Amino acid sequence: MIEVGDLTRWILPAALFVGGCVLGVLSETILVARLRKKARQTGWRWDEAVMDSLRGMTFVWFASAGAYGALLSVSQLGSGLETTIRKALVAIVFLSLTVVAARASARGVEMWARRKSGGVPSTSLLQNVARILVFVLGLFLVLQNLGIEVTPLVTGLGIGGLAVALALQDTLSNLFSGFQIILARQVRSGDFVLLSSGEEGYVTDIQWRNTTIRSRIDDHEIIVPNATLANSILTNYARPAHPYWVRVEVGVAYDSDLQQVEDVTLEVASEVLEELEVGYGDDEPIVRYQAFGDSSIGFVVRMRVKDWGEQFRVRHAFIKRLHARYGEEGIEIPFPIRTLYAPRGFRVRGEDPPTPEGGGAEGAGDV
Repeated sequence: MIEVGDLTRWILPAALFVGGCVLGVLSETILVARLRKKARQTGWRWDEAVMDSLRGMTFVWFASAGAYGALLSVSQLGSGLETTIRKALVAIVFLSLTVVAARASARGVEMWARRKSGGVPSTSLLQNVARILVFVLGLFLVLQNLGIEVTPLVTGLGIGGLAVALALQDTLSNLFSGFQIILARQVRSGDFVLLSSGEEGYVTDIQWRNTTIRSRIDDHEIIVPNATLANSILTNYARPAHPYWVRVEVGVAYDSDLQQVEDVTLEVASEVLEELEVGYGDDEPIVRYQAFGDSSIGFVVRMRVKDWGEQFRVRHAFIKRLHARYGEEGIEIPFPIRTLYAPRGFRVRGEDPPTPEGGGAEGAGDV
């Protein structure tokens, strides 16, 4: 039968633990929530990163503090059990701090990458590596606090790592290729790339095993192993700069006024860039005559746009408007023409060649 003295002895420890949990809930729902909202209203991103990293951790800290207070208020626990509980609480606090540090480091990498890449999100590979490094360091601290020797563990991991490396050669090849792609800074998230195998699209993320590319045509995801991407011939239309020259080839009849053709073409190109609001700075369209063709004088029109992806609607609008304007100005875009010169005596197969008497020539061959 439970005595009244036994109940009163556990009231204070229970109250301390429950009080710590209640304070943890209040801190999460009221204090931290308000601070997080306030951080989003400021222009400084680091305070927002810190507050997001604290999500759920204040409850753990207050609950651990309540449990530790309850442990100190209990007088009849065995020394071994008390030591175990104390170490467990310290380990929980260390792990929670590790989680906060891992979150903050990942957000720090993301914001650093945004600043370096002009607002483009960072790659998952860098964020995951930052998390893993912080977690490994925190795990070593927890193990040392629990009295576990870390040196033999590291030695065992090193020996076992050789066997794992042999078994995961392809995976490690993709992992280090991902690091190579990121460190070389030749391909970044948001770049439009064209692979030698024909795939093209916007790079959305570089992960530990593969790179994700969003197709330009249908918005589907193209998954390319990092090793394949690192070893392929790649055209990056965002490097060294995003602006892109749109080329449109045109041909006009030989009897056209070439100065009029140039003036009208430049006017139409300028109107299209201004209407679509895709022109880059003060760069004006360019017309360059380049060849005397079989049936037309050929030239190329170049228009500089802000981004590679804008070329398709610019080319679409320009061709439509230029065709209409040429019709209004009387400028002809000729069909391909071939002029055939037949030698004397030429005839179609099966017909007799003409003779002075109007008959066919005997023995004449077919062409």
